[in-house]
Amino acid sequence: MNGTSATTFSPNANITRQQALAIVARYVADVNGYDLATMFTAAEIDALLAHFGDAASISADLKDEIAFAYDFGLTVGNDYGNLDPLANLTRIQGAVLLIRAQAMVPPALWTAAKVEITTADKAENLIGQVHPVTIKVTTADGHPAKKRAVDIDVSDGQ
Repeated sequence: MNGTSATTFSPNANITRQQALAIVARYVADVNGYDLATMFTAAEIDALLAHFGDAASISADLKDEIAFAYDFGLTVGNDYGNLDPLANLTRIQGAVLLIRAQAMVPPALWTAAKVEITTADKAENLIGQVHPVTIKVTTADGHPAKKRAVDIDVSDGQ
């Protein structure tokens, strides 16, 4: 992820649609082994971006990412055939972008590999009783799987 200049990140600034698309496109390209710098020729980028009526408004520095985002279905533009690259990203647009991106990320990158109970007391609970349990979630290489959602069903007593 790049800053807003060589020395500034601007963490409290709004994010534009093209900036958000670029961040997500870089991530999706990276985890799938694509090199955005060499993936498309200049003519291919122009052809992909020509689908948007406001293609001239797309930052020259982000054209590779936006072409990738369009080619891979991360964005389709708006109902008017425009990308609206300089507009702020709305919450729903951000949600759609992340949902589309997650579908393009190999599951091994976001699925916990191992879930184990680490609580020393393994006593069985009776219905209605509370019993604290500590669970360790790790990746395939044994590292902590940080920020992973784990769905645990305890209805079968396992």
